[in-house]
Amino acid sequence: MLPCCYICTVHGHKELPPLPAGTVVVSGHTHIPLLEKRGNLVYVNPGSVALPKGGFEPSYALLDGRSFSIIGLKSGEVLMSLTI
Repeated sequence: MLPCCYICTVHGHKELPPLPAGTVVVSGHTHIPLLEKRGNLVYVNPGSVALPKGGFEPSYALLDGRSFSIIGLKSGEVLMSLTI
């Protein structure tokens, strides 16, 4: 079970609707992987499996219980992780 109330998925990352504390915001606009807690929100960007940017390999996000991981598509390595 997620320790949050909502998951908000958006393409971009600059304009968000009002969100309750604990919301996980998932966006992919930049194609750069990111896992970050900012204030009372958690931000997830899985990167990109097709057009990665920022020097990262193709990647995707995985949620396992309370832990998010960004996984390298080719290497299978955990590039970053965050437990919420």
